Amino acid sequence: MIPIGQKIKEARKEKKMTQEELADSNISRSLISLIENGLSYPSMQTLEYLSTKLDKHISYFLVENDTDSINLITDLEYLLDTEEYVQIINNSENFIKYKLSNLKNIKNQYLGILYCILGIAYYKTNNKLTYEYLINSVDYLKSEGNNKYISKAYNYLSLVMYRNKNYEQMEHYLNLSDSCFNIVTYENVNQKLNILYNLSLAYYYQRKYSLTADILQEALLHSKKHELYYNFGEFNMLLALSYKNMDKLDNAIDCSMKAIKYYKLTENKYMEHRCYINLSILFRVCSDYYNSLNYINDAIIYFQSIGDEVKLINAKVEKIITMFILKEEEDLTLEMVDSIIRNPNCNDVARGELLTITASLKLNNKDYSGLLSMFNTAENLIFNNGDSEMFIFIYQGLFTIYEQLNDDKNAEVYKAKLDKLLKDQPYFEKFLYTKDNI
Repeated sequence: MIPIGQKIKEARKEKKMTQEELADSNISRSLISLIENGLSYPSMQTLEYLSTKLDKHISYFLVENDTDSINLITDLEYLLDTEEYVQIINNSENFIKYKLSNLKNIKNQYLGILYCILGIAYYKTNNKLTYEYLINSVDYLKSEGNNKYISKAYNYLSLVMYRNKNYEQMEHYLNLSDSCFNIVTYENVNQKLNILYNLSLAYYYQRKYSLTADILQEALLHSKKHELYYNFGEFNMLLALSYKNMDKLDNAIDCSMKAIKYYKLTENKYMEHRCYINLSILFRVCSDYYNSLNYINDAIIYFQSIGDEVKLINAKVEKIITMFILKEEEDLTLEMVDSIIRNPNCNDVARGELLTITASLKLNNKDYSGLLSMFNTAENLIFNNGDSEMFIFIYQGLFTIYEQLNDDKNAEVYKAKLDKLLKDQPYFEKFLYTKDNI
């Protein structure tokens, strides 16, 4: 089977034309050279133009052949490795256009790989066609038993679900992706680790913390076996959060320290200071406020120095929470809240936490109508962030208000929520009596 570029070259030589003679204002000589050498694919418009100049019907160039498909796949795989996603889309769409009438003659395996790589490129460029092409890819590849690309397609389908916050369906696709692995080798361990990390995220966001930890431990074993540590930090960061929610705080701190050590060795100061924020939270939960404030202050200084407003606000919010729990400098705490809460870089969760602090500090004012609104808004804003310490203050605040208003029905609702939270996360109880504990 003759590649399309070679067909163009042969037709040109048949007409005894040089590349310069074939070229004009519609197509450059360099592009003709790229096409003839299989380094680029002509658009339908270009192909129609060349057909006219070379006195060939366009079907002469469009007759299906495997070599075209193989060359395209090789090209696309290289572009995928080099993250040239726009070029992948351009090359793939051009190929599909001029092969449109003959797609049914292309082998399922080639179509499946083409659609998978195109689906990945669409995902990377936020194109709404991502899901359609990845699903089509799976349909074609299943009949060919191409587990490598079936696994890739399912993995990226899971990421589409992640963007949609459909974590149950994300888990489903990842289990299908993982089932494609019969054995983990050095050649496929990267893909295996990627799947396991995504699966641990799916479990984590469904609050299946024990399963999250199990998957991450499996991933770390594969990393150690194959001496591949590029995502060692991310695994330990997520493992620390899982242990925190399982009330295994010593293990959580140990994992955070391992992540910090890894990022120091790799000189990744950005991720190192992200770990400082997490470690500050863990020390706060352990009532080690001295270390909590030290780590969060280091993070604030770093993110301020690099001008990362989002992470800076994140760090400042954690410092405010620690100051609030310590019941120190309440006026300064409120001033800090006011300076951040209206910042456009302050996300919903942070805004909910700051509203909780404001409402809690103003409980003695007995403006119950305004405080009810603040607490309810805060609960809605942090609803999906189940490990936030602020829930204890929200439920305590709402219970207190409804009790003062003699609204027994609503008081019981929030008393039940408070009791359940303390049962699920017993370390939260000390926040109710922080002043006495200090």
